[in-house]
Amino acid sequence: MKYLLPLFLFLSFASCKYSFRGISIPPGTKTYYVNLIDNTSDNVVATLSQDFTNTLRAKVREESPLLESEIDPDAEFKGSITSYRVSEEAPTADVAVAYNRINLSISMEYINNLDPTIEPKKKSFKAYRDFDAATNLLDVQDALIIEMNAELVENIFQWAFTSW
Repeated sequence: MKYLLPLFLFLSFASCKYSFRGISIPPGTKTYYVNLIDNTSDNVVATLSQDFTNTLRAKVREESPLLESEIDPDAEFKGSITSYRVSEEAPTADVAVAYNRINLSISMEYINNLDPTIEPKKKSFKAYRDFDAATNLLDVQDALIIEMNAELVENIFQWAFTSW
């Protein structure tokens, strides 16, 4: 009798999707791979592509039970940085600019290689950060890119693993 409850619970959850930290991974998914995210934007920051790719890889590795594998991954991420630009925002009464804005846009594709009948999921993600117009871009660019990368990676991770 004491073995029936654990057996019942095991059988009840045996066919469920794996859930870990609020994410839902399709049954049978054990590996993932994040391809190098291309930078196709007109403005190029030399390390942006590699930094973003590494941040996404680390997120999946640290917050899911999946193992990284370049060979026949069950789940695959592909994408490109489609826009990186700095714009002047919020003109003041004396026609000066109050702040500047860094905009970063990324187009992503998530592929479930276990089930070829499922179409790849595609979505664009955007993030921006404002900084004082009197501040030199090079003084804040790296820190702002790290913040935007973290925000975008979180959004991509949730999009890929919560809507099955």
